[in-house]
Amino acid sequence: SSLPFVVLLIVLIVTPKRRLARVSLVPLRVIKAPWQAPGRVRLVFCLLLGVLLVFVPKLVGTRLDAYTAFLIYTILFLSLGLLVKLSGQVSLGHLAFAAVGAVSFAHLAGHGVPWGLAIVLGGLITIPVGAAVAIPAIRLSGVFLALATLGFAVLLEQMVYPTTLMFGQTTNGVAAPQPNVSFLESSRGFYFLVLACVALVVITLTLVQQGRMGRLLRALADSRTALESHGLTSSVTLVAVFCISAFVAGIAGGLLASFYRFATAATFGSPGSLILFAVLLIVAAGAPWYGFLAAAAFVLVPTYITVSGITDYLNLAFGISAVLVALTVDLAPGTPQIIRRLLGGKSRPVATVDADSQVAAPVAPVPVVPAAAPIPAARATPTAPPARTRTSSVEVRDVVVRFGGAVALDGITLRAPGGRITGLIGPNGAGKTTLLNVASGLQRPDRGAVLIGGDVVSRRGPAWRARHGLGRTFQRVQLWETLSVEENVRMGREAYLAGGRIGTQLFARPGETRTITEAANDAMELAGIIELRAQPVRNLSAGQRRLVELARSLACPFDMLLLDEPSSGLDPGETWIFGQTLQKVVTERGVGILLVEHDMSLVMSVCEYVYVIDFGKPLFEGTPREVGAAESVQAAYLGVEASDDLFAELVSDDA
Repeated sequence: SSLPFVVLLIVLIVTPKRRLARVSLVPLRVIKAPWQAPGRVRLVFCLLLGVLLVFVPKLVGTRLDAYTAFLIYTILFLSLGLLVKLSGQVSLGHLAFAAVGAVSFAHLAGHGVPWGLAIVLGGLITIPVGAAVAIPAIRLSGVFLALATLGFAVLLEQMVYPTTLMFGQTTNGVAAPQPNVSFLESSRGFYFLVLACVALVVITLTLVQQGRMGRLLRALADSRTALESHGLTSSVTLVAVFCISAFVAGIAGGLLASFYRFATAATFGSPGSLILFAVLLIVAAGAPWYGFLAAAAFVLVPTYITVSGITDYLNLAFGISAVLVALTVDLAPGTPQIIRRLLGGKSRPVATVDADSQVAAPVAPVPVVPAAAPIPAARATPTAPPARTRTSSVEVRDVVVRFGGAVALDGITLRAPGGRITGLIGPNGAGKTTLLNVASGLQRPDRGAVLIGGDVVSRRGPAWRARHGLGRTFQRVQLWETLSVEENVRMGREAYLAGGRIGTQLFARPGETRTITEAANDAMELAGIIELRAQPVRNLSAGQRRLVELARSLACPFDMLLLDEPSSGLDPGETWIFGQTLQKVVTERGVGILLVEHDMSLVMSVCEYVYVIDFGKPLFEGTPREVGAAESVQAAYLGVEASDDLFAELVSDDA
């Protein structure tokens, strides 16, 4: 019965990522981050909730055991929320972590290990299981990650649960003792012990969420590609969050086993993981409130509603609610403004974006420049030394990329040195974005080599290349939609500093906050978006979003920038200023730029050398004047005979 899930896991792990990661049959619905009241308001509510929970034993009478279970499931939901709510991962086998923690605790306690130590060790033993589940999470997302986690849970339930390592063949399971202290052995004492555990978990997870790791996880939920293109090794981040989540779930499993005095397989069945996931999704609240609300819905509601078969009805209600959430997530009104003003004092309504239009935030006026006005050339020697010197150029040699039977790139060779702007042009579908993907590490070529600073880096990933000086913007803008403009720019530099080590991803070094602030302010000034710093990026126009993406790259000490159609969405005046900004970056920082662009006036005015490709093959290369005069380029762009000089007129200095 486990064979299908064995096959499923193997297929998901060994199938090339490019065949899985981008498959989508339905448009992605982004769940907006819930509004949170100011910190002092949340602290007051936490204190009030803590006081209420302290007095629960005096208020609930014979239902005290239900409230103890409610607290344990609060810990379990908080651990699941770390994956689902914060980092945007999908985990449909979360009870498997709790099962490992429960049975580990039971076995350890049964062999004489002290109760508290056995609980902690049970959580630690769960960490390698979390790391194992993180393996498919590193390379999968969405429905494929859901299948992998569900397959893992069912596989564990079918093949490992019945063994002597876990619950054994009988339905009795493994005996799990309660603390060997007279006060704690009572229902009241055990309740307060679990309440203390809840307080400790809430404090710990709050510190994680408010620190660097929490910021990285929120950005990871929005755009993993953007993080990697700024130097963060997201695989390390994913392993870390799965391990933390598994550890907390293991603690909850141990407490649950001790509460029932037995660890049984029936308590941790794989269908229960699906219900936990559905309940968590429909609870629209921030941390740590979603843990308490979800646990109340899961445990306390069936306790007070004693209708026959209530569990089945609630499961059906949870399923219907989850479907409704999926269908109406972009229509949800969110927290009413009157409540925000009441709790937040000076908080003001934030503009929203309709599905069919964008509300542009106010921006400083730009000078009106004729569309064809030439951009002044800036060829001066750099006035300041470059921030880094390891990446003097990016080069691709004889690169071939195939997608199935289609050849996207066929023998492309290109070199973009530092200290100048190199252009890359070609008709739509020529393979320009694919070439940038190859250069930045997002696409591995079937043949050929990529060199950074003269060193072959073809097997290095995008995060490694970013940490060695290669920055990137995208044709389809990659921003962190739940963050503001300033937060996006700051996160670019923070991802760069976090890098690929678990220590730097968890904790910031002294002085890094100041470095991030200064770099973000300089980058926003240079990109001309300082007035937009407080605006949510989801409310910006297309042109403004591209400027935010540029500023985010400028906040990092990159030596080479790969810009994919960065002027798209800008009006002529903004394009003119944008061209001056690029030249200023090259002049003052010594940065090299490889510019993919369809605005020929911009390309011919700022680039010193231009490559032209067509249908994935090299067509022409030379100076802007040589490219403008080339008959093959005219024919490729306009489909006209070589004798026509319309293209040359469009790109000439006098156009």
